[in-house]
Amino acid sequence: MSIPVQVEIQPDASAPSVPFDAASIHAFLYDISEYGLGLISNKAIPWGVVLDMKFQRSSLPLPQRTAGTMSIIGRVVHSIPRTGDGQYQVGISFTRMSDEDRSLIRQINAPASEKQDEQRRVQRVTVMSAE
Repeated sequence: MSIPVQVEIQPDASAPSVPFDAASIHAFLYDISEYGLGLISNKAIPWGVVLDMKFQRSSLPLPQRTAGTMSIIGRVVHSIPRTGDGQYQVGISFTRMSDEDRSLIRQINAPASEKQDEQRRVQRVTVMSAE
């Protein structure tokens, strides 16, 4: 899944600080689940940094238009340079989010999961009828 969503990131004020310049980071969401997300960033974000991330719900591919801003706290679990474009692939594990935001994120991934389940059922039927 690729979602061109601009993400506002700041160090979480309640977490131990790892120095980095959040103001100069421009990041875009490329993957999201109820457990974490992936960003493409113009700079490396140090491993272990706890971030307060904000993005508009209306920019997500939800079944229903939803207003407001998601605010999710997460910890950087990897920051890997990408080959050739000078950007970084950053993985973040969620540590805090509202139940409402978790439910909305589940909706983003539900259609893919349902489609995969249907494909598995079709494969099982095909295999069973071949015998």
